[in-house]
Amino acid sequence: MVRRIAFYSMLCLLVASIGSSLYLFQKASGYYRDLHEVRLDPLGLSALPQSASQTVPLAIVGDSRAAEWPAPDWLPGEVLNSGIGGQTTAQVLGRIERQSPFDADAVLIQAGINDLKTIALFPDRRDPIVANCKANLQRIIAHYRARGCKVILSTIVPAGEIPLQRRLFWSDEIDRSVIEVNAFLREQEAEGVLVFDAAAVIGASATDAAAAPASDLYRDALHLNAAGYDRLNDALADLFASPR
Repeated sequence: MVRRIAFYSMLCLLVASIGSSLYLFQKASGYYRDLHEVRLDPLGLSALPQSASQTVPLAIVGDSRAAEWPAPDWLPGEVLNSGIGGQTTAQVLGRIERQSPFDADAVLIQAGINDLKTIALFPDRRDPIVANCKANLQRIIAHYRARGCKVILSTIVPAGEIPLQRRLFWSDEIDRSVIEVNAFLREQEAEGVLVFDAAAVIGASATDAAAAPASDLYRDALHLNAAGYDRLNDALADLFASPR
């Protein structure tokens, strides 16, 4: 009986070990493919949407948070989405300067977290990373204002709860930097530039980096779920209805 228990215990450990190895291999393979895909097309130009036949009421630009942002059901007309997962503000800026395949009345910008999450890997470069993120976002705004688009500048959606396996590659300084950049973004409101405080809409604190938003609005540490986007689009409707 003891031998049988020992045998089944060893078998369970072996199966668990194989399963863990396969999971890690798949994750490593995915990261490796993504890395080399970026090398082949660093600005993501091949992923840009086709040009619209006419001016659209809204285009959504930025990173994966933008890419996953669903078109508001209250907005008539086509909504073009050119968000690309994993892109930094430098990549977003580079691709829109190279090719903007649409004309839009308004452009919603959500970008910045991919810049700031690198702070965990390069803590000694924290200040330049934050400064470059701010400067790139300003240049993105200027690019679309020069094209005659109204800019809806979203604050950066902060991270949700960071799982244990990701904490080795995370830093509290990332959360503090999100708060700093968001404070900067709130100051960018001007003629033709509206600030959409997405961070506040999902319940993030404007000052306390330790106060994480409600986890029921996230599907993982960095991305919102359908309920989170529903909340954003409801608030966005109020912004569109405002006379500003």
